Amino acid sequence: MAKIKAIHQIKDFILIIKTLFPHREVINPYQTVIMQNENWDSRQKLLIIKLMKALTILHQNYRPEDSWGRFTACNEDFDMAVMLMARDIRFCKPELLLSGPDRTFYAVMLKAYDNEPFTIREAMALNGLSKTGVHWKLNELISKGLAEHCGVRGQRFLYRIKSD
Repeated sequence: MAKIKAIHQIKDFILIIKTLFPHREVINPYQTVIMQNENWDSRQKLLIIKLMKALTILHQNYRPEDSWGRFTACNEDFDMAVMLMARDIRFCKPELLLSGPDRTFYAVMLKAYDNEPFTIREAMALNGLSKTGVHWKLNELISKGLAEHCGVRGQRFLYRIKSD
């Protein structure tokens, strides 16, 4: 019952945003990622895309706009839509939420350190990235729930890639 009520609240929110801003257009770069997820049915996929559009329009002052007046959906819109739909959807492959380079980094780290702690230096040596690049990629994985801080070794922080 609560699940059905939440879905109706999300649909009402989308309808309100459509009513207030009927002529706003949104470019959604995450649409192909959403459509590739095999664990969601078509109704869930369309609802997430519509919710992302509504969230982008709601935050239009903070979103990039092209020369035709269309707004581009950002990572925050995708994360918020997934969080709001969390009761209704499940992820079969959470790494699909990552961009291509981040997905490669995740796969390499998962293969080398499956649920074992590692430092930034070890990740740098394995991937050939700079310290800043590894920090960016690890922060992205942590924000998606695919990695975590798990302690310290001397003065270095330890990270762990979560495996399913």
